This record gives sequence, structure tokens and C-alpha cells, in this order.
Amino acid sequence: MQAAVEAILFASGEPIEYERIAEALEIEPEYAENLLMNLGATLDERGSGICLVRMDNQFQLCTRSQYADKIRAVLEI
Repeated sequence: MQAAVEAILFASGEPIEYERIAEALEIEPEYAENLLMNLGATLDERGSGICLVRMDNQFQLCTRSQYADKIRAVLEI
């Protein structure tokens, strides 16, 4: 289930409410919220360049700020 949550967030590209994720996966909202929290912890523990950001009841995958310069260089922003 955690992989499904990660895929949903990646594909969305925008903040998404955990209740909406729960509905799509046909699980309880509390379980979806726990999956999201575990995903965030997993990304942190493995030192991923991606982090999970929470904004009230919405979540979004984002790049870590310490890589902003490198991302800009690649994307020529």
C-alpha cells in the first residue's frame, strides 16, 4: 500500500488530501494518513532527495531544498 501511496503522490505532482487517497485505495482515512507518515519517515531515513511535505490534510512529494541549485542547473531555470 505504501508504494501505491507514493505512486499516487508522484503522479499527482500537486498536494493531495489523504482522504482522497484513502478513497482511491478503498482504505480508512486514518490508515492512509499512517501510510503517508511512514512514507515520509522512510524517505528521511534513506536520505532520499525527495521529501514528503504536509500542509494541513494534504501531502505532496517535493525535492529537498539542499538540491535546489543542482535542479536549477539541470533544468536551466
